Amino acid sequence: MSEKQGDRGPIDELRMAAARSIAAHEVPDELLEQVGRQLGDLSTADLIRGIDVCTYGICVDYFLDPGDWREIILKIAESPIRIRRMDWFPWGIIRDDLIQMRVEYQFDELAQKALPSDPVPLRTISGH
Repeated sequence: MSEKQGDRGPIDELRMAAARSIAAHEVPDELLEQVGRQLGDLSTADLIRGIDVCTYGICVDYFLDPGDWREIILKIAESPIRIRRMDWFPWGIIRDDLIQMRVEYQFDELAQKALPSDPVPLRTISGH
């Protein structure tokens, strides 16, 4: 944490990270504050290392030591926020003592705001 951020609490930091990740979308500050508060209340909030917008709300990245992952996954599973998906990636050769866990938390209000309102038709993408 930089000196500039030293006076911010975890909720403010999570709110700011969420705001940066969805800056291109028109999301009200109240909603960002609500999401930040809910993420900040998680028992795993101090382990969050990345936030991004996902289909159903917010994706959160955790980086775990192999010896701790079982305990942390149990904490994540006890979340009061609905979990839509969990993925994990062992960094292996890159760094064999690190596991990246991505958790997609469901925030319906955020998903409605963050998803494009006019999606590109599939035939345009596939060329059919």
